[in-house]
Amino acid sequence: LRARYGAEDRPLIFFPHRLIREKGIFELVQAVPGILRRTDAVVVFAGDGPGRPLVEDLVRAHPRCHYIGYLRSREEMAAHLASADLAFALSPYETFGFSIVEAMAAGVPLVGPGGGAGRDWIRRSGCGVTIAQGDAQVLEDATVHLVQHPDRAAMGARGRDFAASNLTWSHVFERQLALYRQMIDHRRGLNPIQSWPVRWLPETISA
Repeated sequence: LRARYGAEDRPLIFFPHRLIREKGIFELVQAVPGILRRTDAVVVFAGDGPGRPLVEDLVRAHPRCHYIGYLRSREEMAAHLASADLAFALSPYETFGFSIVEAMAAGVPLVGPGGGAGRDWIRRSGCGVTIAQGDAQVLEDATVHLVQHPDRAAMGARGRDFAASNLTWSHVFERQLALYRQMIDHRRGLNPIQSWPVRWLPETISA
């Protein structure tokens, strides 16, 4: 798969999201030329949406950019994540973030958002960097930093370990059901509100 994109000896960066503003596609299209100029990376876009014409123009202008459309196969998505060296997950509006967790589970370091679930998972696990949305230059600089980071593979491993320990379906549902039970107990006067397990983030992590 890496040979298909000319990335046998180059970092492969993957963007597998809807091509809409909320996912950061417009800033990324602006940032990619600088990323390609400052690194030897290859960028692969997957997905569809209103930003598709911009992505297609970018691909025509830059040989190290590829657009593969919407991936309908779980196996194809898994193969691309398994082959990527870095991924983007830029939406600050996710409440859980399936694509973020999938990338983490595949051991892929992330450039993520400064808000929402993406920020929480990335900061808690140490699997990448987070940035504020809306600034293409900051996105470019953060991506270049991560592409060149000597600890990049270890970041991916930390994300995979965190996802396996905290974000499996069984773990998530156990926490959800435990919260429901404590809410019911509180309603019955059996459980003081202070003991509700509602915080996921350590107090030491700043916004």
